[in-house]
Order: sequence, then C-alpha cells, then structure tokens
Amino acid sequence: CFLLMDEIHTNRWGWTNGALSEDATYSFDIYAAAGQCDVTKGTNVGTLTVDYSNGEVNVTYSLDSPYTLDEVHLYVGNDILPKKNGHYTVAPGQYPYQAENLGGVSTYSFNHISMTGDIYVVAHAVVCGL
Repeated sequence: CFLLMDEIHTNRWGWTNGALSEDATYSFDIYAAAGQCDVTKGTNVGTLTVDYSNGEVNVTYSLDSPYTLDEVHLYVGNDILPKKNGHYTVAPGQYPYQAENLGGVSTYSFNHISMTGDIYVVAHAVVCGL
C-alpha cells in the first residue's frame, strides 16, 4: 500500500505489485473505492493479468459485468514506483502507459512492453457502474 511506504509521502491510496519475475503470469484483483487500501470498503470489480515472458510484459484489465473502464493508467518498471523529477510518484497521470475515453469497455490491454529483470506494476483505472 502506498500509505505504508517510507519512500513516499502521500495521501493517495493504492498498491505497487512486485517484484515480479520473468516467465510467469500473475493475477491481481482490481478494487474500486477501497479508500486507504481497505478492501473491505471497496468493491472487487475485476482482474488485472500480468504476463511476463521472453522479455515482454502484457497487462490486461478485465472487468466483471456490470463494471466498465473509462480510463486506464499503467506503470511497469524495475523501480518500485515511477519517478518524476527524480522522486517517486503515485499520480496516475504520470504513469507511462495511458488510455482515456474508452467509452465503457470491459477489457483493455497494454502489450509488448520490453523489460528485463524483476519488475513492479502499478495499475489504475477509472471504473464506471458502481
């Protein structure tokens, strides 16, 4: 949880996932409205799948009906979080992979992200249907 990380000082909640090793597929629950990283306050709206093999990362957001995606923001990298001006950031607008105005799709993927070594993933979504 971002709130428990000594590396940053923020009131934004969310998680960094990792370190993830190559040649594996990982699955994470996607929570909406889980303020302060308390999943009992939120709603499990779907699954994030991270497939890391052959030097490439493919990340897929898959939402359960009736939930849909309006925006997605993704960080994949070797650091625990992305950096802006040399400092860690958890602001989704600073993540390198973004898609907006998706119009209510239930799945979205970022594919062929070249990586080596252990990685970390931070995924953010604007979810409709809550």
